[in-house]
Amino acid sequence: MEAQWVPNLLELPAHTQINYMVTDLEGGPWPSSPVEDSYRANILTRGMFPGQLTTVGMQQLYELGERLRKRTVPILIIEAESEILYPNYHECRLLKLLSGHRWAESDDTMARETHGLPCPPVLDSWRSTVEQRALEMICHIYEPSKRENLQLCVGSCSSAHYTTLIPCLMALGVFDMRWPPYATDITLELHQHRQTKEAFVKVSYIGKDQLIPGCSGVYCPLQEFKQAFSNFSLTSELYESLCNRTEGAADL
Repeated sequence: MEAQWVPNLLELPAHTQINYMVTDLEGGPWPSSPVEDSYRANILTRGMFPGQLTTVGMQQLYELGERLRKRTVPILIIEAESEILYPNYHECRLLKLLSGHRWAESDDTMARETHGLPCPPVLDSWRSTVEQRALEMICHIYEPSKRENLQLCVGSCSSAHYTTLIPCLMALGVFDMRWPPYATDITLELHQHRQTKEAFVKVSYIGKDQLIPGCSGVYCPLQEFKQAFSNFSLTSELYESLCNRTEGAADL
């Protein structure tokens, strides 16, 4: 059963139409994006590009952005080669070898349901099985025993795509074995005690505070948090070294 992704599913909600210009940090031309360029190289049947947000997606992320704007400080984007908001297969050759051969077709059904588009009736009886197998697949790819895979995917603890978000949850020890909904977020906050100046980390997932295994409380002392996360943390130098080491990757 084919779903029709018609243009009106991508109409801009009026309140999200904001005039803006994307430049580099010095005000120069828009930096190139290999991922976006790959999307723009293909035009779908109805004239749309792959990877575009739908109206529903725009609203979901607008609401997420509103919430984050109230809680976070300004950030600057970086060049694609240093991107950490998703597993960087373009720059990390080892990660592509470790993960690429295990992937299957992913979230078409979830996208259809979110937008009220028809799904093949035969899938109804398989819904729970499909979700369970998807979770098993992602856990097989990123299970803690495959520590190197988690280290390369989690990046610098920033997550904006499920292929980074789930590994980050697993590394933090708080993955609940449920597939994350769209516009899900993990927030890491760094706090400082006013009197003692001791640093604390607080982690929240979809707006709910999380107790990290190995931490004495939701507000986790920084040293406890670093110790709890130590098995998966890498220096930038070691990350780059591992990414360029592809010999024997097929055996991992």
